[in-house]
Amino acid sequence: MYNVLKLFLFLISILSMLNAEKLTTLEKEYLENNTYTITLTKKEKDFIKSNPTIKVHNELKWPPFNYFENGESLGYSIDFMNLIAKKAGLKVEYITGPTWDDFLKMMQDGSLDVMLNIVKTPQRQKYLLYTPPYADNPNAIISKKEKIYNSIESLYGKTVALPKGFFQEEILRTNYPQIKLLPVKNLLESMKAVTFGKADAALGELVVINYLLSEHMMTDLTVSGEAMMGDPEFSLLNIATRKDLPILQSILSKGVESVTIEEKRILQKKWLGKSKPKYVQLTAKEKEFIKNNPIIKVHNELNWPPYNYVKNGKPKGYSIDFMNLVAKKTGLNVEYVTGPTWNEFLEMMKNGSLDVMLNIVKTPQRQKYLLYTPSYGDNPNAIISKKNTPYKTIESLFGKTIALPKGFFYEEVLKSKYPEINLLPLKNTLEAMKAVTFGKADAAVGELAVFNHLSKEHMIDNLFVSGEAKIGDPEYSLLNMATRKDLPILQSILTKGIKSLTLSEKKQLQQKWLGDISINTSNEIKLSEDEIKYLSSKSNITMCVDPNWMPFERIDKDGNYKGIGSTIVEIISKKINKPIDLVATTSWSETLNSFKNKKCDIIPIVTQINNRTKIMNFTKPYIKNSLVVATRSEQFFIRDSFDLNDKKIGIVKGYAYTDLLKEKNPDVKIISVENTKDGLKKVESGELFGFVDALPPIAYVIQKNGMIDLKIAGRLEFDVEFSIASQKNQPLLNSIMQKALNDIEKEQIDSIVGKWISIKVEESINYKTLIYIIVVFLIIIALILYRHISVKKLNKELEKISITDALTDIYNRRYFNEICPKLINSAKRKNTLITFLIIDIDYFKEYNDTYGHQSGDETLVKVAKAIKESLNRADDYCFRIGGEEFGVIFKAETKEEAVVFSNKIKENIENQKIEHSSSKVSPYLTVSMGLICKNANDIDNFYEVYKQGDDLLYRAKELGRNRICT
Repeated sequence: MYNVLKLFLFLISILSMLNAEKLTTLEKEYLENNTYTITLTKKEKDFIKSNPTIKVHNELKWPPFNYFENGESLGYSIDFMNLIAKKAGLKVEYITGPTWDDFLKMMQDGSLDVMLNIVKTPQRQKYLLYTPPYADNPNAIISKKEKIYNSIESLYGKTVALPKGFFQEEILRTNYPQIKLLPVKNLLESMKAVTFGKADAALGELVVINYLLSEHMMTDLTVSGEAMMGDPEFSLLNIATRKDLPILQSILSKGVESVTIEEKRILQKKWLGKSKPKYVQLTAKEKEFIKNNPIIKVHNELNWPPYNYVKNGKPKGYSIDFMNLVAKKTGLNVEYVTGPTWNEFLEMMKNGSLDVMLNIVKTPQRQKYLLYTPSYGDNPNAIISKKNTPYKTIESLFGKTIALPKGFFYEEVLKSKYPEINLLPLKNTLEAMKAVTFGKADAAVGELAVFNHLSKEHMIDNLFVSGEAKIGDPEYSLLNMATRKDLPILQSILTKGIKSLTLSEKKQLQQKWLGDISINTSNEIKLSEDEIKYLSSKSNITMCVDPNWMPFERIDKDGNYKGIGSTIVEIISKKINKPIDLVATTSWSETLNSFKNKKCDIIPIVTQINNRTKIMNFTKPYIKNSLVVATRSEQFFIRDSFDLNDKKIGIVKGYAYTDLLKEKNPDVKIISVENTKDGLKKVESGELFGFVDALPPIAYVIQKNGMIDLKIAGRLEFDVEFSIASQKNQPLLNSIMQKALNDIEKEQIDSIVGKWISIKVEESINYKTLIYIIVVFLIIIALILYRHISVKKLNKELEKISITDALTDIYNRRYFNEICPKLINSAKRKNTLITFLIIDIDYFKEYNDTYGHQSGDETLVKVAKAIKESLNRADDYCFRIGGEEFGVIFKAETKEEAVVFSNKIKENIENQKIEHSSSKVSPYLTVSMGLICKNANDIDNFYEVYKQGDDLLYRAKELGRNRICT
């Protein structure tokens, strides 16, 4: 064996004159054909025979060791595991999706067999068995470049971000309690926490940190020191099995020890080392295109450093050098076009006077006239603002004015998805930043690396990056090249050129322009040749949808597709690089008929039932929902489908629920209705006993139409699942849809569903939204089933929820409007005083701007508690009227007594000593008050009292705040 290895190394040195591609092929063949088996005992062989598949953890984002991309498990650790599995005769199934913390729990509960790259700690050794180490990856501290931490001790008193469950959390909690920990989902989120000011530093493994810095272009971060935490073994990577699998540990240990130096060298070169340049193999058509098109016109911006700008009349930047390298590899000749604005460049792409946009984000609107390459850069989108007014999220910008370059993708996305934000389109990113500096805008939105570069170059020191601009699709941070839609061959050439760039070539560009930053790979899914040919044969994919079924989907008055399905379809369209166009219908029945007549290729949200399988292929379900029954409020609760015997139940015509319900209980009388609203109206009028649908559509219609006489009476004993359906005669389309869905994380789908439901909550009226009532209602129903509580008690609980403010747990505006007239009438009968106090927190906007909206919410809770604890009698009431405004109705014998009581409330609030550095009247939080005390018989209606109290409140503010006006 030794002589064979020497011979192979000699041949490698002789063959070094070959190009890198051939050499890589030889190395791959060596690993595949010269992998020697290991000697196993009979017990070990029997174990493998009895356990045909070993479940091994695969992380989503821990490159270059262990990550998941384009449907594949990739990385040094993955290849290492595959190598020893081959040597041992093991079959491996990689488990992808859980967080690191979840993986450790799976090892403890027995649902996972192997952790692939894990550090040995005392706590873990209680339930894990370890192999010998197979790699050394030093631990590092990462921080902002202007603030260096060169040791663990330098982090005392600081906040350090790290992945939840990683070994550093255990060691730091035990040995370094002086450090504040911020556990997050993964290492990338740790680094983002530092970038966006949530943590002072992050801890992680050096190679992984360098890889992520490169991939995500975090130019403001640096490795500032080694994280030495005692035991030197904390930098070693091991494989670990569960403690009840000692035989598997023995097999894997033999496998680790059997890996030769040459095998390790090949893996290290592939994942951790440098590689030689690769050149592109072009087809005859592609070569002919280059011959017939001697010059390719590419956009060059005036001022978008460090990616694409002009200096001394010459195009400069990372994207320019990247394009030059791609052109060199493919044989293209490039002419840069300089001068137009971004919006004008897009118009040139439309009219055919420009060939390539060099750094562009994919959006649905642009895909109508552009063809995209795979992405070549990931540059997180950020919010920049003045240092005294931070905005941490897109939602915090509602009602604000945001500056941004005209025509940039933000304009399209923010206009359609965040209409609450006022937009100020300008010439470029620098002008957007100037608009914030000079008070024309509250904030600007743009790419992190560009902001950092421009801030330094133009010495704009009053601005800072205050938050990450998460605006939906994660692809909005990716940079791509794009050609005109009539140039598919050019798109193919550029794609080959991008894919040919080696890690070493990317590193050189990154070090030159971005400070050791590298490039992300394509986010498109991996398709078979047949699937690629299928998509190439179609100009677009067509879809039919339910036109009136929010929040899942609908067609709006302008013919646009909206709802949960629209977001899913948008993501899939990007992943398959093919537009998915709507075929409009007016009802679900028409949708089914259109599909049956092959007028559309897919239905994005549909339930699989037997009679549909004749004409439809289905993906695996990707959304699961409760199936519920809505009835009038006075009806009893529904335990299951058998409580619906002999009752008229509405279901939308053509919905699968009819088949599902009939299968469970044939005695239910099902009446077809046109849509969810039609069904609920018939329940409201008494024409139907109940209506069955998934929970979100029922909640949406009840909430939107104010159907307060209806309730969710019960959840049926089976849930409903939704898939994507495609034409039966197009099996390749079904497999493409499935691959696209597989590439979307479950958390992302959950987030999409949650976003569309939460959007409707924001549009609701000023009391606790019905959708939350319904959710709580379902929880109460579950308690009834287990504890047999009475219906009367349940109704009381629901009533309490409906009149309570969700944040502060005091009465809400709805109950305020309901109870006040009753209290006035009662006081009139008794000829007593009505005392109303209206309270507003001083400079609350400034408080939110200084401390953030989360702290603002916590403060509202504290103020509400102080008011509530000040009340003496059972018939004293306090309410959250809206925002930072509170109301109190209490009994008083005289006006003097009312003033004394009001001052007591004011003092109780001030005694909490809530810091408020932005207040102009006190270092602590204060309130202003308006007090009305009148004989009830002098009051015509409560609006009159409210108006007078509100006027007095504003009088208190005009007089300088922190006072009571009566």
